[in-house]
Amino acid sequence: MRVLIVSDTHGSLDNFERVLATVGPIDYLIHCGDVIRDEDWVRALSGCPCTVVRGNCDFDHTLPDEEVVTLEGHRVLVCHGHAYGVKGGTARLVRAAKEKNCDVAAYGHSHVPQIKKEDGVYVVNPGSLTHPRQAGRQPSYLMMTIDRRGQLLFSDNYLK
Repeated sequence: MRVLIVSDTHGSLDNFERVLATVGPIDYLIHCGDVIRDEDWVRALSGCPCTVVRGNCDFDHTLPDEEVVTLEGHRVLVCHGHAYGVKGGTARLVRAAKEKNCDVAAYGHSHVPQIKKEDGVYVVNPGSLTHPRQAGRQPSYLMMTIDRRGQLLFSDNYLK
């Protein structure tokens, strides 16, 4: 199963479209918030089932603040991260993921990509496709692959 994880597109889908063209067909899309009124376009462009959550800049209250999705036996907590204070660390997010029996926590908000395992939980942030803040400031996204044995594989990717 191929899962594209993005965040913080902030109303600009040009790079999102480039990513879709680059990665090819995906089985699932996770958008970790700050989509800014483009959630319908994101869903349509992806061509697959999606989870889109509300970020701190999203004022559409029909989007959930967070969601738990089960993919090939893995439970993924999807949130924007601001409610867990992720700019100051991910300990609160990891606790929440464990309370919800999740083995993955996907978040955005910081605009800095991250893949790490903390207290048994994969903590992943795709960075931002529109306003990257990491060194080099390249737009970024993550691919999460679940292989035939159910193993999780993550790769961070950058648009050039």
